[in-house]
Amino acid sequence: MRERDYPTAIKHFEKLGKHVRSDAQLAKAAGFAHMQTGNDERALFFLNASLANRSSQLDVHAALGDIHVRLSNKEKALAHLRKAVTLAPGEPELRYKLGLALLGFDEPGDAAEEMRAALTITPGFIKAQLGLGRCLTELGQFDEAEAALQQADKLAPQNYAVAFRLGKLKDKEGQREQAIAHYKEAEILSDHSAPTCEALALLELASGDTNAALATLKRGLNKSPLNRDLLKHATELRYEMAEPDAFYFYSQALDIQPLATVHADYIVRLVAAEHNLDAARELEKYAASFGRGSDWMSLAALHQYSLGAYEDILSTLARAPSDNAELTTWKAKALLGCGEVRAAQKLLCKLVKSEPRDQYLLALLSTCYRLHDTAAYNDLVDYDRLLIQAELEVPEGYSSLEKFNDALRETLEELHVTRGNPLSQSVKGGTQTPGNLFHQPHPVIGALQQAFHATLSRELGPDFFDRLGDAHPVSMGRGHPLILPTAWSIWVTEGGYHMPHVHSRGWYSSAYYVSLPGEMMSASQTSNQGALAFGKPELDTPEKLDADKIVTPAEGILALFPSYFWHGTLPFKSEEPRVVVAFDALPGDSDHNRCPKPRY
Repeated sequence: MRERDYPTAIKHFEKLGKHVRSDAQLAKAAGFAHMQTGNDERALFFLNASLANRSSQLDVHAALGDIHVRLSNKEKALAHLRKAVTLAPGEPELRYKLGLALLGFDEPGDAAEEMRAALTITPGFIKAQLGLGRCLTELGQFDEAEAALQQADKLAPQNYAVAFRLGKLKDKEGQREQAIAHYKEAEILSDHSAPTCEALALLELASGDTNAALATLKRGLNKSPLNRDLLKHATELRYEMAEPDAFYFYSQALDIQPLATVHADYIVRLVAAEHNLDAARELEKYAASFGRGSDWMSLAALHQYSLGAYEDILSTLARAPSDNAELTTWKAKALLGCGEVRAAQKLLCKLVKSEPRDQYLLALLSTCYRLHDTAAYNDLVDYDRLLIQAELEVPEGYSSLEKFNDALRETLEELHVTRGNPLSQSVKGGTQTPGNLFHQPHPVIGALQQAFHATLSRELGPDFFDRLGDAHPVSMGRGHPLILPTAWSIWVTEGGYHMPHVHSRGWYSSAYYVSLPGEMMSASQTSNQGALAFGKPELDTPEKLDADKIVTPAEGILALFPSYFWHGTLPFKSEEPRVVVAFDALPGDSDHNRCPKPRY
């Protein structure tokens, strides 16, 4: 381990067997070795074993906090980090680390207090000063944030992190040119650090410069070839730009060092691209390098699910731990696919009880209900009460929706800069705007966002909630202002469609029809071309389930529906595109906007 040969060290620990688990120091060393190879599952096992032998280990609690932050396990992450702070209350680094975790879990106010506590202990602690600026940026306190970052600049002139955070601030304020200038300065100062290259590339992509974005990502990967975020963005951009060998960067990274997390990301994207043989090959390589534990089981289930091999999933999960929610979800999906509806429903009811806001779990449960409990299905998927078709409020400054849609379409056409469908989304035969559409500085996009808010206020007001019982999952939005965290546009050409899907991180979702082919608006149109289809699940079941609700789109109309509704679109024939803006709405000032981790 002194020479950092972690794979060899891990082999020695394996030879020692159960003796490692019973010795606090050996278990800790084994856990740290697995952390260095990216195997969080085994790292957790050994670090928890170390704590079982000696509970008050500052470094182990801190390490476990780091792992659970990566795994988005908020409760465990904060518990371990707070325990570390309790063990060493005067250690500013731990207060900073806790603040960073709180910020990552969308608690910028509490995070700012931890940053201030670190600065009280050690005035001039540059990381905490930067962290404070970051927290204030997230809180929307832009003047205070800039003052904090300027103070950081005085403490550490020519520091890339200061330039980077100033770029983030200007990006958040919508001052794109200033943001790009700060990011470019940060890239030079940091010698092409991964976070700086990622931020710059995403802003270049949002600005429509795909070549500059890919060049920036390549510069970052030359310096940090194993960075997961850079690998993801570079691969997905190459794929959307229809470049050959889109997965080259993953192959290159794994040749440099076989990391479990990077290998898993590679497999997930191969499955998304329907490269099934390549995915099967990489699964075997993953198993040979990292074993067939829970992470491998999840990847194998993902691959088998994409092939409709539901019985194989059940075989893969035969020895899966029962307390692993992700694997339990896979098991429920496999049972559903095999026709064992009641067994699947039993598992899903437990999962929903634990995660009542998880829209994907609610969607799976709705499929169980549709197969054998009509009353429960009709209550959960009540199209009459919950599916709304509403005309968009005419934005201020426009004389009609028609004129507004013309201006909106013209702007959206400029923003659709890729050539192919995104790798990990539901659309086929179309393109999606990069990033968050609401972050675009175009006035017409700002007008669209305001019109969405006005329309939602009109349609999802008190009268809407009065029709719902308190136990209904949609009722969690009652009494809360609505926020629109993200939006995107889809530009679909002839033959394009959306596969059945749900929005797992939403509450209410929408499709706004900006522009439709003439064939879809024809009075004689009886084939449901390009229609919005509800009810058909993403998986095949022995009793075939087709769409049970069809909505014919119309320009200027907003379709609103709970995010757990299965929905997709039907293909169409036309030389004209189908142009849509979609968004998710969340109840503000509630725990709902702490979204579950996205699913494969």
